[in-house]
Amino acid sequence: MVQLPVDIISDEQAGDYRDELVDNGMVAGFKTLLSTIKNDFPAGGTTLLKIPKKFQQQVCPVLNNDDVREYIDLIIREYENLLKSHPTELLKYICDFEAIIGRGQINKKILGQGGTETESLSNRIVDAMGYVIIRDQIFPKYIRNLGIKVCVYCNANYAITDKDGNGYYDLDHWKPKSLYPYLCTSFYNLQVSCPSCNRRKSDSDNYQFFQLWNDQIDKSKEVVKFKLNYANVARYWITHQSQNDYMRLQGAEAQYSKMRDDMEERLHLEKRYMEHKDVTEEIFWKAKVYNQSFMASLHSGINPDFRKDGHGVSGLNLPISRGDVYRFILGTYMLPEQIYQRPLSKMTQDIAKSLGFEI
Repeated sequence: MVQLPVDIISDEQAGDYRDELVDNGMVAGFKTLLSTIKNDFPAGGTTLLKIPKKFQQQVCPVLNNDDVREYIDLIIREYENLLKSHPTELLKYICDFEAIIGRGQINKKILGQGGTETESLSNRIVDAMGYVIIRDQIFPKYIRNLGIKVCVYCNANYAITDKDGNGYYDLDHWKPKSLYPYLCTSFYNLQVSCPSCNRRKSDSDNYQFFQLWNDQIDKSKEVVKFKLNYANVARYWITHQSQNDYMRLQGAEAQYSKMRDDMEERLHLEKRYMEHKDVTEEIFWKAKVYNQSFMASLHSGINPDFRKDGHGVSGLNLPISRGDVYRFILGTYMLPEQIYQRPLSKMTQDIAKSLGFEI
């Protein structure tokens, strides 16, 4: 998959998103709800947390109420900044919050009087920050404005936002809201996901998953790519029979190998792409049929000025670019950063490139 740079366009959308929540009074209302949580954690006291059954012999962990109050006060104080902070800034915030209450405590259920269980502090914070309202009513139009139309994890399923702002997909959190509740509405922490990937993706920090945005680059960056199994491609041409394994996913660089392995373990991307072997074979055919001679003929038919000898030829004389021709032939977009505009774009681009398909 391809990381996108944090640029003027994305920052403009992030700023508009924050301003909308501030201007319509939602942020003020959410801060009030956060303040009410502190009433259940009187200063100077402690709160018991539930532990899993397999650890029942251990002493129940305890939340220091003063830490809870400090944690919530920090959210309230930084609320507007959290909404639009860049990814590296969010990582700095994590350090600040973890210094108060660790992620190992924030998502455990709270034990009330008589051992009754109540929601975790994490869930209460997410509810108070209005995540559900933002997910359903506010954020989808910003996804539409950014032109993202597919799941950022698998790049195989559509994720459409209609003109009325209805999103037909799930919103996932790069940093899970169960462990980092203060990031639940952060613009650069929210990622478009198909329901399948969202269900399979783990909230555990032991797994690494693709992050869409990167504020340390100035252009798109390849993170995970498709590598052709040339032996099976050759078998296909020899036997004219479909093969089970045309390609593998791999990290674009060594540093992304664990991410690739974790995503494969949880999301089963390779198995899912094996079901698209018909699309893969069509790319094979196109790479053979649309050779340089054919492309020259196609160009001359579209643009009469294409002939190098200067003689005019009959043609459509259409203002068609290289990218348009690429879309016409391969049915997808040409640039790496455009893979989020149509499903299977990353696979198509990688296979076409491996086969030497050139416009």
